[in-house]
Amino acid sequence: MYCNAKLLNKYAEEAGKPGIINLGASEGGRPPFPAKRAIRDCCESYGFRHYAPVLGIPELRRAVSDWFGRSGVAATPETTLITAGSRSAVSAALKGVLYRSPRREITTLLPAWPVYEEMVGAINCARFIPKIGFGFRGNQISTYISPNTRGVILSSPTNPTGAVLDLSGLAQNKTSSQTWFIVDGAYWGLEYDGKKTDWTVLLPERTIFIGSSSKLYALAGLRVGFLTVPEPMFSTVARFYAADVGSASLLSQEAVLAAMTNSDSYVQRRVGVLAEKRDFLVGWLKEHEIDHPHPEGAFYCFCDFSHCGPSVSVADKLLERAGVGIIPGTAFGPFEGWQRISFAEVPLGELEDALCKIEEVLF
Repeated sequence: MYCNAKLLNKYAEEAGKPGIINLGASEGGRPPFPAKRAIRDCCESYGFRHYAPVLGIPELRRAVSDWFGRSGVAATPETTLITAGSRSAVSAALKGVLYRSPRREITTLLPAWPVYEEMVGAINCARFIPKIGFGFRGNQISTYISPNTRGVILSSPTNPTGAVLDLSGLAQNKTSSQTWFIVDGAYWGLEYDGKKTDWTVLLPERTIFIGSSSKLYALAGLRVGFLTVPEPMFSTVARFYAADVGSASLLSQEAVLAAMTNSDSYVQRRVGVLAEKRDFLVGWLKEHEIDHPHPEGAFYCFCDFSHCGPSVSVADKLLERAGVGIIPGTAFGPFEGWQRISFAEVPLGELEDALCKIEEVLF
């Protein structure tokens, strides 16, 4: 295997323990007040007694299709599916594109979220064929598509680097009509300095777009994701999702609906707070001459600490001697010596304290 999801889970749990400064989190922040109020109202009306519609409540499907539209993605409520977290959306998308196809290869760009590889491995006869490196551009991605490629997973901003993909030069219309793109937009809305990926270069009839409420609205515990894709693929993906999951929680959907329709100022403040922490961390990395791709979105830095030792050894040393939790880079691909540092969960002052502790132990 290229990635190691168990390693990610192990060190994320260690980083979240009491007494540890958590620079390993994949979540963080305070949810918007409208979401909390919607949960209270739903509980008081006993709305949680009911199953939600399998495809999602109509109001949220409309709100999500509008959200996709603001990101440059053509979507309609009828071809928008609400899922129990974006993980189940990615899984259903993979099953949908591989269904009855002789092409069995799925490719993505490493470093990447390790669960992609696990999902592909769980599907009969599917093969995970990643490309490894930094700074991928659209014209390069086109060359990675082989006669056996059925799907290409793209994520932007990306976990663990925070990179925003530049798709210029990607000629999807010149690739095989048998190849689909699966776009994981879990971190959409968390971009800095005006950097955004131009998704209009992708053909909507051969692209599945996925989003999440977990990162942008700090609602990870509610487990609500969503996807959009035109027919007939929509029905295929929805059928796999319904068979595996059923529906997302009604209470969770009501909360996400409230967040998406009443939280514009919240999002602006959240991005501003994260950008300030990003700038502080990047300044510290530059001061210590630690190589890293510049994070243009999300809330991570992927950093080369190879001069300090192997990835797991360094992460263990920081846990034991500094009380700081980070994620070994080998969780995300063959990146020995690298580490993922998250600034999602900690306030700026605590981030500064953590970096001082890292200095004392490693430098």
